[in-house]
Amino acid sequence: MRTEIGEFNLAVGEPVDFAFTLGELYPAAIPLDSQRVSVPPFDFTLQSDPATLGDLQSATLTGGELHVTVDNGLPVAISGNDPPARITVVLLNADTHESIASVIFPEPIAPGEQALQQTLLSGCVVPGRVAVALVGGSPGSTTPVVIDADATIAVTATWRELRASHAVAIIQPQQWTTEFSVSLPETIRLIEAEIRTGRIHYALANYLPLPCQANVVFGDILDAQQNPLEVAALLPEEVRRRRRSTWPATVSGPPTATPCRNSRLW
Repeated sequence: MRTEIGEFNLAVGEPVDFAFTLGELYPAAIPLDSQRVSVPPFDFTLQSDPATLGDLQSATLTGGELHVTVDNGLPVAISGNDPPARITVVLLNADTHESIASVIFPEPIAPGEQALQQTLLSGCVVPGRVAVALVGGSPGSTTPVVIDADATIAVTATWRELRASHAVAIIQPQQWTTEFSVSLPETIRLIEAEIRTGRIHYALANYLPLPCQANVVFGDILDAQQNPLEVAALLPEEVRRRRRSTWPATVSGPPTATPCRNSRLW
């Protein structure tokens, strides 16, 4: 019998922060730095510098969420109900500039305030280097404000409950459980038997590129206390192990975590 590990949990690491200054968003603010003036409406389209996801090179996601927080440190409000002021944050592949996911902030964000939006990541492919594009605008101010060209809009991307079908990454400890049954060959005409002594021959093969501990429970083979036969084996990465066990028998060892790709264990 063969079992595939299927989806697995994936930890990307700490949230990723990006920042855009007022001078970048509205270049006319640079010569007005420290002055008190009214600010006309303005729009912006900017892309951040790349950020590296420390534990990840690439991943194909089957679940999880991206939470994006926009913190307005500017002296004027940003975003709005309609384009072009309405802010969109687009998560990008930093190398190919392809869009991975996006969120929209449909309400104004006042100076000193922040807003949070989220989106699902199922089906997304996340690389080890990402960037964000910030598209939107500001209604400006009808009364004078103090201009600080270094004031920022801060964007924080946080990953939640990620699951992947394939990843090149640091994989945290995982646990999988599966059930299967096989029929005895026709040459063994057995419905039920009490076994005094004997051996079970079994083979385990690990095709994962990381060690794992396989625990196999034979639910239909019971001892005198009605406990099922259970065997365990610590399997190094990508090896096959054969054992011959005298009932009852257990071979065990500690589990280990290591970088891996999705593969098979049988």
